[in-house]
Amino acid sequence: APVPEPADETYLALSDELPKRKATGWSVGVGTDFIGTSIKSGIGNGDYAASDPGPTPPDNPDNPDNPDNSGDATRSGISKISRKPSVSLSVAKRFNSILSLESGLRYTYLHSTYESGKNESHCNWHYIGIPLKLNINTYTRGIMSLYGSIGASVNFPVYSHGVLRSGLNSSADVPVGNLDARVMWAVSASYGISLRLHKNVSVFLEPTLQYMPKVNTNVPNYWTEESWNFALPLGIRFNW
Repeated sequence: APVPEPADETYLALSDELPKRKATGWSVGVGTDFIGTSIKSGIGNGDYAASDPGPTPPDNPDNPDNPDNSGDATRSGISKISRKPSVSLSVAKRFNSILSLESGLRYTYLHSTYESGKNESHCNWHYIGIPLKLNINTYTRGIMSLYGSIGASVNFPVYSHGVLRSGLNSSADVPVGNLDARVMWAVSASYGISLRLHKNVSVFLEPTLQYMPKVNTNVPNYWTEESWNFALPLGIRFNW
């Protein structure tokens, strides 16, 4: 009976069938961070307060529908904040078989829900980020490569808005209309795996840890409340 080939030899035989990729050149990648993150009821107790509430009638100081209680949101009214999966387009320059420099564009959507009495507001932030990172190839065997990355990014707000979804008071003390949005900076580190499907095509999975300095805003979102973020980008790269 024929003796089966060891698994390692079969793996190497498969990799030998694929054309070798040039050590230098360019790569274009498309990916998504398919993990959305949310925090429920972790900020405040739902006792919404306005940053500038104004005078309150003495005969009913706890009236939640008092029209004078309009103002910017504070953290006490948040019931849920979340970060939805992002989408990215990247371009990388390979200098040799070890080092490459990567940049591109990344779209991120943040969402916060505020509650105050019978009123509920849904707040949305849309960001475009520009990352810059250095990739260091640490191990290659056949069609598989392992690499580490360090870098930084700047995220620009392109649109932010709060919408009143429910409630009887149109002048509710929840954030509506245009929201306060800041430019957000971040540094990141990741360690990923790439599998080559063809000479010019590979797929990647890149677990990433990101740190964003705290920023004070009138209407908080996931990035302003959580300095440390974990992401799991997955995508495809085209190499030449």
